Amino acid sequence: MKLTKIAALMGGVILVTACGEKSSTNVTLPPDPALTGVFVDSPVEGINYSSASVENGTTNAQGEYSYFRGEQLAFSIGQLTFPETPASSVISPLDLFATDNPFNQSVVNTLRLLQSLDTDGDPSNGISLSASAGDVAVATLDEGQTIEDFFNQSDADFAADVEVWLGSAGGASATLVDKAQAISHFVNYLEAELGTLFPNTFDVTRFTGDIYAPTLEGRSVSVE
Repeated sequence: MKLTKIAALMGGVILVTACGEKSSTNVTLPPDPALTGVFVDSPVEGINYSSASVENGTTNAQGEYSYFRGEQLAFSIGQLTFPETPASSVISPLDLFATDNPFNQSVVNTLRLLQSLDTDGDPSNGISLSASAGDVAVATLDEGQTIEDFFNQSDADFAADVEVWLGSAGGASATLVDKAQAISHFVNYLEAELGTLFPNTFDVTRFTGDIYAPTLEGRSVSVE
């Protein structure tokens, strides 16, 4: 009888102990989906890009690329790689050089280069880069020179560097397009298609209620 009671007691202890154990299950959350952005002077097809998640991408006919929030994007044409920029839904040469000034020398040189590489020479219908551009494009840097320095060169010095290979890049022009023409196209595109020179800002007129202390780094902002 005692043995039976002891066995029953031990069984109860084992049962209670088993019921009290914690169980763990590995739950893997799906990754955030890739977002789609567009690279513009007007939309640029055929420019390469990479990020921590995209090893080797190329923009499509609409200038679109895939990106993930919080990453940096590096755009390139062959061995010519632009400065990295934070990933966002719209990227233009303004973003590559962290400026809002379309007359910035680095921006202007980039605009002239992209428009000169356009295969049909008409950026108003989009800019398409030939595969040949990737085969020949290169930024030759002097000792101690950065890619930012390369793009910040004077009109004449930048032209001297890129026109060496520009004629073999498959674009409609073997020389850089006119400076004023390049800027005019870019500004007109942003204002006509995006409504602003600053496509990544928000329009306060579309919000209701109160907006508290909006700030934009490097500027003073006011809301009436």
